[in-house]
Amino acid sequence: MPELLVGRGCLWINAGCRFGGLRVLYRWFYLWGGGLLKGAGMRFLAVAFGLAVISGVPSCSTYDFSNEPFIDPAIEVASAPYAVREVTVTVPEKLRVSEADVYYPVADIVWRGEPPGDRHVQVAGVLRDAAALGTADLTRGVPVVAEIEVTRFHALTEKTRYSVGGVYSIDFKLTIRDAETGRVIDGPRQVNGDIPAWGGRRALEDDLAGRTQRKTIVAGLSRTIRAEMLTAAE
Repeated sequence: MPELLVGRGCLWINAGCRFGGLRVLYRWFYLWGGGLLKGAGMRFLAVAFGLAVISGVPSCSTYDFSNEPFIDPAIEVASAPYAVREVTVTVPEKLRVSEADVYYPVADIVWRGEPPGDRHVQVAGVLRDAAALGTADLTRGVPVVAEIEVTRFHALTEKTRYSVGGVYSIDFKLTIRDAETGRVIDGPRQVNGDIPAWGGRRALEDDLAGRTQRKTIVAGLSRTIRAEMLTAAE
């Protein structure tokens, strides 16, 4: 059954394939409507359009992201010239937090994967766990320190997760320094770590199976961080 996924600045219609969905940009609605539809009105039109189109999207085999291997067999760990000695994570206090239970809050941090609390601290914990997992086997080569500064962490609200689903929209700056001298070897550069997020029945099934939002994001970001460290070392 196709699923409607509301993500960053766009609307995904996922027909169950990994790469076979349709993406309808909000920008198209701006152009089509002459810029008259804004805010909630534009989002309502986008969602309504997507629901109308879903019935015509053919279904296809479901791709289960939870079965995707953590390490790409094509990547040789032994070839990585960086030995990650430490990873520091910063979540600036200036990042705005929203606790509003709407489809797409306008904020830098939207996080409901843990009980109410300091969302900046919680997000930092998610990134630290992801970085530890993603760099655990990077132990050979030039000793480095990786610095991560979160610029956006937009997960799903309850309303979105248990209806249409969407995208865990995550961005951060990555800087790699020589662990001995502190000299910048790479960066700072912006990294995108978006992760598909199931909604509705599939989200409930994941919850029952213990595949929480936090576990999904830690696993997805660990792959992103690892890939970025290996790319920077090339």
